[in-house]
Amino acid sequence: MTLTELEKTMLTNEVALVEDSHLQNECALTIRKETNIPITIYCHSFPYLVCRARELGSDGILVDGDFTNLPAHAFLEAEFSNKVNGESRRFRLPVYIDGIKSGVANLLFAFPGESGMELMTATG
Repeated sequence: MTLTELEKTMLTNEVALVEDSHLQNECALTIRKETNIPITIYCHSFPYLVCRARELGSDGILVDGDFTNLPAHAFLEAEFSNKVNGESRRFRLPVYIDGIKSGVANLLFAFPGESGMELMTATG
């Protein structure tokens, strides 16, 4: 079976889109601010852990805490307060565990576009 020129072009364009999307995601991962805000982690709508966030960004949160009893890539909620435009605002956002290393969990927002840029303007 051989690919036609049209199929080759379509496949090349799909690969380019995936690579571009991956590059944009990699860039988004670098937008993080150091912080020390308290954060509550919810599992199935019940409080699971109260801990501190090390970094907060448009894509997620780096958190100190014991996540060893949770499966990899578990879906959770993160609740915290932060100042946005001089006013304290409470956030409760769906997150998932991207990775855990030495007691530090990288939690990525399930829907990063919804509050990500607003979080980046926060002064915390």
